[in-house]
Amino acid sequence: MKTKSLKLEALTEVCLYCKDLSKSATFYKTVLGVVPFSESEAHVFFRISTQVLLLFDPKYSKQQTHLPSHFAEGHQHIAFTARPDDYELWKRHIESHNVNIDKEQHWEAKNLKSFYFRDPDGHVLEILEGNIWI
Repeated sequence: MKTKSLKLEALTEVCLYCKDLSKSATFYKTVLGVVPFSESEAHVFFRISTQVLLLFDPKYSKQQTHLPSHFAEGHQHIAFTARPDDYELWKRHIESHNVNIDKEQHWEAKNLKSFYFRDPDGHVLEILEGNIWI
């Protein structure tokens, strides 16, 4: 008997753990321009297109009991895709908020660029000039 092959449809959410949730939420609101749809003392949730960015205070998420506890330490990494025509505007926008760009990378296989910068917790964020993965 042949079984149906399973395939995941999408990546739905990504989570970052932030020591100062208020400071991090302000950064994401003002620098990246995303609007939260849920906020508490333990989390801030942002919708970005069809995905959700979750910011958690790890002292709450690692002790929660209504869902499996979770947390991470260290500098995590996530990347955002921008429209190619907006890439240079994003670089100037990030720098206008006194956020340093750590590195710009040219991805030769797709002839696209990306740049890396950090949020208040030191997480490594990246903005891609289009999607390098598809």
